[in-house]
Amino acid sequence: MAIFNEIKKPHLLFIGTKWMNGNPDFGPSSLSTFTYGPLEASGFGTFDFLPVDDYYLRYNKSCDLALIKLCEETNPDIFVLVWWPGAPGYLNPTLETLYIIRKHMKIPIVAMWYDTWADWLVKTAETVLPLVDLAVVSDSITHFEKSARPDKYLNLSPPIDMRVFYDPNIYRDIDLSFNGGIKPYPDRVSGINTLRAEGIEVFKSGGQLEDRLPLEDYAAVFMRSKITLSWNRSGEKLTLKGRSFEATLCGAMLLESENSETPKWFTPMVEYVPFMDGKDLIDKARYYLKHDDERIQIALRGKQRAQELCDGKIYWGKILDAVKTKPLFDEEGSLRLLSPTLLEFMQTEKSSVYLDTLLTNYPIVGNGNERSQIVQNTRPLVSVITLCRNSEHTIRRCIESVLSQCYTNIEYIIQDGASTDRTLDIIKEYNDDRIKLVSEPDSGGASEAYFKGLCRCTGDIIGLCWADEEYLPHTVLWGVTNLDKHPEVAAIYGDVYATDIDGNIPEGTPHPAPPWDLTKFLCWEIMPNYCSSFFRTSRLKDSGFFEHVSSYYSSKTEPKCCIMYDYYAMVGIKYPILYIPDFVAKFSVHKNQQSSTSSVLFSMIPELIRSFDHISNDPESLDSIKMLRYRAYAGFHLMMIHSLLTNANAFEDAKTMLKRALSYEPDINFLNKVVIDACNYLNNKGLSNEFLEFTDIIIKTSLTIPNLHPARAVALCELERYEEAIESIRKEPMHAGLYGLLFRLQLHILLENKYVRDILSNGIFANRQTREIVYIINNLLTNESKDVYRILQTLSDISLASLENVINAFLVITHKEGTSEFTNKLKVLASTIMTIRGSRP
Repeated sequence: MAIFNEIKKPHLLFIGTKWMNGNPDFGPSSLSTFTYGPLEASGFGTFDFLPVDDYYLRYNKSCDLALIKLCEETNPDIFVLVWWPGAPGYLNPTLETLYIIRKHMKIPIVAMWYDTWADWLVKTAETVLPLVDLAVVSDSITHFEKSARPDKYLNLSPPIDMRVFYDPNIYRDIDLSFNGGIKPYPDRVSGINTLRAEGIEVFKSGGQLEDRLPLEDYAAVFMRSKITLSWNRSGEKLTLKGRSFEATLCGAMLLESENSETPKWFTPMVEYVPFMDGKDLIDKARYYLKHDDERIQIALRGKQRAQELCDGKIYWGKILDAVKTKPLFDEEGSLRLLSPTLLEFMQTEKSSVYLDTLLTNYPIVGNGNERSQIVQNTRPLVSVITLCRNSEHTIRRCIESVLSQCYTNIEYIIQDGASTDRTLDIIKEYNDDRIKLVSEPDSGGASEAYFKGLCRCTGDIIGLCWADEEYLPHTVLWGVTNLDKHPEVAAIYGDVYATDIDGNIPEGTPHPAPPWDLTKFLCWEIMPNYCSSFFRTSRLKDSGFFEHVSSYYSSKTEPKCCIMYDYYAMVGIKYPILYIPDFVAKFSVHKNQQSSTSSVLFSMIPELIRSFDHISNDPESLDSIKMLRYRAYAGFHLMMIHSLLTNANAFEDAKTMLKRALSYEPDINFLNKVVIDACNYLNNKGLSNEFLEFTDIIIKTSLTIPNLHPARAVALCELERYEEAIESIRKEPMHAGLYGLLFRLQLHILLENKYVRDILSNGIFANRQTREIVYIINNLLTNESKDVYRILQTLSDISLASLENVINAFLVITHKEGTSEFTNKLKVLASTIMTIRGSRP
């Protein structure tokens, strides 16, 4: 092991990325600011840095040999590994290289983990752990509380280069800022929108990939801010954000969502301010923007604390002391890790040497035939299937997402339907032995292509990733890990993000899947996300799936069933299927999708019916399944309606589907969901006439769907058919929300009635109209001011002008006869109307 020189400064060797996400187009990574930058700024030590991504871009090869040579030349006191989770394998050093550096060159290795917001990131840290002496966590250490070696973890606040993040003592011209990404962080979006709705402006900038700023400009936002916001949730975990330290170093007051991590480093209400919910956020933002002295004192104490926590000399001193006093290299664990990894890359000779060493020195592992069993149990082969035909616009993203998986023991089955565009040329650009490409016509369409791909799979696990879908970097590892964790289940699936055709995730489009329910699936009332699904091959075979599907694809006369329905249904009837709420993939929703055309969707109905009939007519089928027949037939039609409306823009076809579904026995809850979703879509598109046609179909069946009549009332109101709207509301049991809607409709009728407007313009009030107007104004005045504002915003310009005339006329009357309290309320109301009218173009 290296002996630390007590006189000369320690020398460290860093390895990491030069560019954000390894891509020069995204600009420099922030690595220097949080690793060797603080070391250099403190003057505590010297360093070398090997950028793995830049090396690969320059030389088109991994940096392993260059890294070993650099270790020999510089003989560092510590090798600092900043692993790039989820990156292609060639952009991280191999495990064998780390073994050589630690075992043979005797250089201590320290791994740094800055952001462990997902379980697969924790898993990556745990995987590398045997090869390192120390793993430094600058995030929540609670993520590692189940580690088998907690003694190898050291929790430190992140070092930060204070030449970049500091307080320049300049005038702060930004009241409230948020520096960071908001996609896909619903709590951030909600919090910012809540503040803006209350008239509190939030300066939004930054983010690693979203609205990305140069590092100096990113820091400048904090320097200019009086208050900086922060939220700590990433996915399902609470994490410690670097933003908390960056903002306080720059002298901004930190206003952060309440969590259990930040108080470990900063004192709440002394060095930063936590908020509990949206109301608390609004109240505290307003309070500290008004009370400068208190805000400045909290910001000052926060800055002083951050300077103590982020000092590079203290940080690296603690790490050097920890490595010097208790080196924790795990040779046995390293050998266990290396053997199957090397065998996976077909380096059988080296793997054999490691296995022999392992079995000789640690005989508990076993010998003889158990050697191969060790490897087989460690790394199951995963078959990933991609179907494509004329997919030149999306196939590249799909392929790269599969080939760049952090779990590499994959065979990649690509089944092409004789593409005539550039799809095949793009596929052939990838010289990867894992790709198994077949291109041939598919007379049976995508279902036949899928079956052909399935028959070519040799893996223990099968995953699906269509040509316009993408895996996230950890998707396959997620599938393997969770199937291993749940040996009782035959398949798992998770959540996906909905994207456009270019793979971009629009705001507000996470697509969580429903929990598994066999009955609902058989009736097509839920649909797992295909690209998040992983099946055990053995269970597919045991379920009879292959024999069943083969029978109708080998027959020239037998009509086809729906293979994707059979895939889940036949397995799900015999074995458990598990939904795991993790976002693991992306699927596209776009107009070019062949699967969403009217002709394809209508052709699927008889296939689905044949699939259900095959299952329910099986002699071993349960009576409970047989009894679902007409509910399932209805569900097959209802499930198509959303795609017909949103993707195919086929309103008449959607009506046909609805009528056919109603001729069977639909589940009322599923029917309600489909109808309300369709109505919302039509309303949002301003298709009020189509909306009414759609709901008329339901009303004629005498089915009761909650809130259907109020929804119709809104559509009728859009068409200015107010009397019909009121009648529609009165068909629904009245509740508080409906009273409010009824009042607004009455307001529309009164104020947009030409006769009433003519009377108002002449300043004359009939007794009946006066009573109605007094009733309306009293209703307005008894509401909260924000409710009044919201109600008035729904009125047309004509209505607002009429109401303004009413208010002005009443002001004349109340000035003579009314109370001052009522007069003041009328003045506020008049002012609110003027504000709304003035804000409109």
